[in-house]
Amino acid sequence: MALFTALSLSLKTRAQGCLCTSQWPTTAVTPTTTWGTISTTMWAGDYAVVNVVAGNTYEFSTCSSNGSNVTYDSELTLLTNAQQFLAYNDDFCGTQSFLSWTATYTGTVQIHLTEYFSGSGCWTNSINSSVRFRYTAGALTVPANNLCANATNLTPSANCNLTSGTTLGASEDPYLDPSCDLAGVYNDVWYTNLFC
Repeated sequence: MALFTALSLSLKTRAQGCLCTSQWPTTAVTPTTTWGTISTTMWAGDYAVVNVVAGNTYEFSTCSSNGSNVTYDSELTLLTNAQQFLAYNDDFCGTQSFLSWTATYTGTVQIHLTEYFSGSGCWTNSINSSVRFRYTAGALTVPANNLCANATNLTPSANCNLTSGTTLGASEDPYLDPSCDLAGVYNDVWYTNLFC
């Protein structure tokens, strides 16, 4: 029995990773703490939308050791739901791929499955493929400036004073978000600047 696979380079190549145009399955999926399959009928060229929670670590795999049936040279690209780059992997376990990412926000991400073929990436195919996924719960601390009443003061000076912070563990506030806010990112922290 001969196996014939039609390949076409119909996907966009990004500076990092690949961009698929077909969502499968058509609804968002939610991982558990044990390895599960996003869909047994994903093809290279498909992406899935995955629900994520800030602080949890998410793993995506086409490795047979994690239960995947993928036998072609796979690539995985992780993007925000606004298609901003998060992570990419090719050839983690032989010619199969594995990604691990700690969610910096609560919302959704897209996991894109493609094939690396004949010296280039981002190829599609029509082979039923099981991308495996799971998460590990993270321990989050609510940032001190999570509420507007506890805003961190930024002190002006002649020199540049860098202030680091995080939105991990933060919650959404009741105020309208600015138009520059990332789609699907709902956790906020507060800063203030009092000029004398």
